[in-house]
Amino acid sequence: MVKNVIMVNTVTDLTNKLQDPDINFQTTAILEKPITPLKKTFDQYQITNFSDIHNEVAFDVETDGDGYLLLADSYYPGWEAKVNNNPVEIYPANGNSRIIYINKGKNNIQFKYKPKSLKIGASITFSSIALLFIILINIKLKIVQRILKKSTL
Repeated sequence: MVKNVIMVNTVTDLTNKLQDPDINFQTTAILEKPITPLKKTFDQYQITNFSDIHNEVAFDVETDGDGYLLLADSYYPGWEAKVNNNPVEIYPANGNSRIIYINKGKNNIQFKYKPKSLKIGASITFSSIALLFIILINIKLKIVQRILKKSTL
């Protein structure tokens, strides 16, 4: 959990900030696009029930104020996040991580990887199998028709 964010506009700005010895990365994240400002920042937080299975990361966070949850895991299109079963936006942070806004209180966090490419690939595969099935049935019907035609002669 972090309380502070620094905005950058270019890769050069990001690189310079990542190398800045005055930035405390335990309390600060560097973002490439604006995020909702915190209403009342947290003083304490607790993370429990952590689970990382296949393409899903889930855990509970209890905090006494609002904060930004920084997950030191690659930001990549296809990740979806939910806080208490409500979708939230994921922001790229620190060049290779992801961050979400967390409200005060008990929160159940879920990150799931659901890339569009997987859905597209599954659709193409299903369509190809269906087309192959239709072709095979058509070939089999033609063979049966030839057999029946020869047997009637």
